[in-house]
Order: sequence, then structure tokens, then C-alpha cells
Amino acid sequence: MRAESEEVESVNTWNQVRPDFLEADAINRLMLFADETNCPLHFVHMSSEKGLRAFQRNQAHTRATVTAEAQVQYLTEDARDHDHLAKVNPPIRTRAEHDALWEGVRRGDIRILDSDHAPCAREHKPNVWDATVGIPHLQTWFPSVLTAVLDGGQISLPKLVEVTSYNPAVHYGLTPRKGGLWPGADADLVLVDPDVRTVVRAEEMLDQSDFTPFEGREFVFPRLTMSRGEVVYEDGEVVGSEGNAQFLARPDP
Repeated sequence: MRAESEEVESVNTWNQVRPDFLEADAINRLMLFADETNCPLHFVHMSSEKGLRAFQRNQAHTRATVTAEAQVQYLTEDARDHDHLAKVNPPIRTRAEHDALWEGVRRGDIRILDSDHAPCAREHKPNVWDATVGIPHLQTWFPSVLTAVLDGGQISLPKLVEVTSYNPAVHYGLTPRKGGLWPGADADLVLVDPDVRTVVRAEEMLDQSDFTPFEGREFVFPRLTMSRGEVVYEDGEVVGSEGNAQFLARPDP
């Protein structure tokens, strides 16, 4: 109650009221249930070193198949640099978590990096307490992590492709059509120029939000995207034909 009475703008306040040890506690409990029942378990939104360490300790002893995913903002962003528009669950934390999470990616503990695109209007985020949870991230998630890797070298580009394309396709049973370039696979391609950076502007985003938490940042964006061999995006414009999407049913587990 005392925290809510304070007028704050930094989303780090949301991090402080939803601390990392609660994530570790939830992981410990769920891993116990998975081990007792031999039930496969997939953790989404790994956001902290304490959560990752809890996952690693339990994974070493469980008989269940357990995997983990992290959204890219937990490896690239610091809550102290963002206002309430960046409110998500789990909260964006601080740079202190980044090294451990990147280590988890390199070791294969975190097998998938992705986004949780949740577009909403600025009016739905009046302050850190009443703000709708989630950020528009569909168009910026890959550019943000690609730029971080190009600048920081935390992982190789092949590893980035593995955790953003190949591993998700394997996990959800979408290979061999998705996840890589081999005979018989769909020609899904993203072409980038690592030397060209674009300033992020909300008015240029193609989603349904009127803001972006990355306003003014410079990222390496795709120059061209292909879906099944058709160019669907080029230099900031959607150029693909409407109705060309296909539903891919995953096999029974």
C-alpha cells in the first residue's frame, strides 16, 4: 500500500514489487510437480538470474522433460531506463540479470528467445500501477536482440538463429517445414544489413499501438522478409498479398 501511494514513473518500481525470488519460488514448486508426475514442462518468460539458477538446479535432478524460454527484453533492457509504458509480467529487471541470462542461452538452458506482442493504446497505461500489462514488440523484438548481439557479441549469429527460429520450430513440432534452410523447407527468409540502423518511431510501426517503449532507439531492422518464397515485407512496407498465410497444425504430443 505504501508503494502504491508514491507517485512513480519508472517501471523499475514494478520490478521491486514483483521481486526475482518469487520467480525462483514458482520454478522450484513447478519443477517438483513435474518431477513427481513425470509431466513435460515449458517455462516461459525467464527473467532473472535467481529464476535461472532454480531451473538449472532442478533440471539436473528431474526425470521430467523441462525447457525454458526468455523474452528478449529480459536480456537487453534495464527497468531503470523505462517508464510505465514498459510494464510487463514478469517485470523488466536490470542489467544485473543480463550476463546470467545470456550464459543460460549459451549453455542451452534457455532454448528459445521470443516476444510476447501485446499491443495497446497509451491511454491504457496511465501510470505504473494501473497500466495494462504488455508492450507492442512484434516489429521490434528481433531488431532489438539482433542489435544487442551485433554490438555486444553475447552469442554468435548462428546461435541467434538457433534460438529464435530453429529451436522454436522443433519445440512446437513445425519442422521440417519451418526452422531452417534445407530441401523441402518453406523459404522463410529475413535479410538484414548490419551496417544500416533505423530510428524507432511509433508512427512508423505497423501494429495497433500508438507508442513504443523503444522510441528513439536505433536498431538493425530487416530490409526484406520472405514467406514461402514470396517477398512480404521490404524497406518498412508490407508488400505481400493478402490471404497468403497458412495454418500449421502441430502434431499430437
